[in-house]
Amino acid sequence: MKKILVPTIDWPASSDAAYRIAEIADAIQADVVVLFVVQSLNGESYRRGNLSIEIFEEAAQDYDFSVDGFIMMGDPMKIICRMAEKTNADLILLGATEEDDWSQFSPDFDGFSNCQVELLASYSPDA
Repeated sequence: MKKILVPTIDWPASSDAAYRIAEIADAIQADVVVLFVVQSLNGESYRRGNLSIEIFEEAAQDYDFSVDGFIMMGDPMKIICRMAEKTNADLILLGATEEDDWSQFSPDFDGFSNCQVELLASYSPDA
């Protein structure tokens, strides 16, 4: 089974995004690994991380794939690549809205240069 790594940083993914990713996962017969990355781990960030994972688990109920979720603290680029390797992800799917710092998700960003996984970045200004 293929795996898609979906990192979210500091704020839960939207339900709309989770369902779009669910459609992709279903179409390519892939499981989803949700990675919630925070700069500091506290009660609020832990709550938001669990919410993000739950949003994907809810979307998965309408499709045929599983969801694994992780909440980790540290530098997002390093953690994303490390988790992609650890989970044997086939694809990293990054998304951002106009409120996110899009530059940190640039595919040619140095943080991804050593990451041996395909990267798909999507920008949605209206999300």
